[in-house]
Amino acid sequence: SQGRRLLFGWLGLPEENEMSQPTIPYGWIHQMSCPRELFWQDDWLCQRPVAEISALKGALTRFEGGELPALAIDSAWLDLAPSGEGRLGFGTVAELVWQPGRIVLRRQNWQSGEWEERSCPWLGGSITVLCDRSSLECFVDGGRQTLSTRYFPGENPVLSACCDGDDSKICLDHWPLAACLVQ
Repeated sequence: SQGRRLLFGWLGLPEENEMSQPTIPYGWIHQMSCPRELFWQDDWLCQRPVAEISALKGALTRFEGGELPALAIDSAWLDLAPSGEGRLGFGTVAELVWQPGRIVLRRQNWQSGEWEERSCPWLGGSITVLCDRSSLECFVDGGRQTLSTRYFPGENPVLSACCDGDDSKICLDHWPLAACLVQ
């Protein structure tokens, strides 16, 4: 009715680690992505979280430079404006690394402990990250690129940040997200 095109993506692949996922004892495996709106911008098909998710945002914490306070990420919305080179750590098992021209999303394989990564080009624009208890969804350069992964950070994970070099910095807005119930 609003003229939007919405996408629900599948976060999970039936691969070698499927039967070792930590969610199996709870009776579920894999999950859907957040609802995403598809839109055209400068001849690019882009994605962004649907506007309705904003209604779940709690109190804003804004951070710029210095030492990052302990920010809960078990359910959070992050807006980043990084520059130079650096990284955000999601608990101890995943990280988002930025460097000129490239974004890398890394996570530890929950079976082998080996680090796995996926990457995409980065034009230096904003990055939005939706975190929950078992997934990270990153919208790079206003949604021109997306990176998503399943991860299992354990109890009460917090965000950490590290900037490399004098010209590197991060501006970060953090909102905890309230629980959402579909009825």
